[in-house]
Amino acid sequence: MSTFRLPWVSLVLIAGSIATAFAQLWQPELVETFGFQIAHPSFQTALSSLFLHANTLHLLGNMVFLAAVGPAVETTIGPWRLITTYLVGGLGGVALHWALANRALYDEPLVGASGAIAACVGLFSVRYHASRVPLAPRVSAPILAVASIWLVIQVLGAFVHIGSVEGGMAYWAHIGGFAAGLLLSVTFRMDRHAQLDAAQANLQRMEQRSAGAVIKAAEQSLQAGSKDPKVLRQLADAQRTVGDHDKESEALLAGLDRFEVEDRAQAIERLSELQALSALTVSRRKRMADQLKASHPKAASSLLESVVEETRSSPELPDALLLLAEVQKEIDPARAQGHVDEIFRDFPMHPAAEVARTRGWSS
Repeated sequence: MSTFRLPWVSLVLIAGSIATAFAQLWQPELVETFGFQIAHPSFQTALSSLFLHANTLHLLGNMVFLAAVGPAVETTIGPWRLITTYLVGGLGGVALHWALANRALYDEPLVGASGAIAACVGLFSVRYHASRVPLAPRVSAPILAVASIWLVIQVLGAFVHIGSVEGGMAYWAHIGGFAAGLLLSVTFRMDRHAQLDAAQANLQRMEQRSAGAVIKAAEQSLQAGSKDPKVLRQLADAQRTVGDHDKESEALLAGLDRFEVEDRAQAIERLSELQALSALTVSRRKRMADQLKASHPKAASSLLESVVEETRSSPELPDALLLLAEVQKEIDPARAQGHVDEIFRDFPMHPAAEVARTRGWSS
């Protein structure tokens, strides 16, 4: 089950930018002092420029994007890696702006978190590339496609200047940040909890589609480390739908120790139909039969019948027959008596025969 985790880094970054914006109201010269100057580059101003904005619209635009993707990225890769992505993307954007921007066109200080947020968008678009975003009523597109179109627009903006661009967008900062996000998406592995949450969410979506889609989603969830027995149950059901009974058996066997009692009993009966109970050791089948005999005697009977068949030429057969007779005594007295008669006929001197006599089961 997915658990809520407060996206504290995203909240701190948003609060920091808003607090800086209020400081700018009182001291407008902060932009000139701490904004990044292409002609006089420094690491200090490259870093401080990420928390300054040119105007209210600039601030709001960036904060809306950060609020949209920041928490998702933070959940995916963890808070400290979000900080790294934000700073590396922001500084990478400033560096590319310094290296490639036309100095004659950008004589104003560079400010804004656009490059940092573009890095988060780049990482987000890779991690959730298949997720769709609405573009219009009944129209949606994969997030990676939307991000790719945005990137093309940035590249065009960097090379094609229409009209006055004085004080315009720092396209190279956007491109540099986005590129940093793409690189970091490869470097940073998804947080394990996020993997499980994403895999489970994907499985829930796939349930509405074909059995093949459910199988793929369930396998991804298991590879991510899911311990949810529901995943194995869904995988088994989907394999049954497509007719792959070997894979169905594998899923059911893997889930026996995880299933609730009701699902475990159903799985055992299905494994009996598939003649797959022999994959379990005799001792394990006996133990499970003992656990289920009171609540699910039919499943317990299936387990013990498989043991009887497997021990026909084994010294364990009389004990297995006695256990099976005990379970079937209430649900199928005739078959239970048949097992008792077999004990008396073929193993009259065995301790199992003496136990049956003591219980008054003799014919």
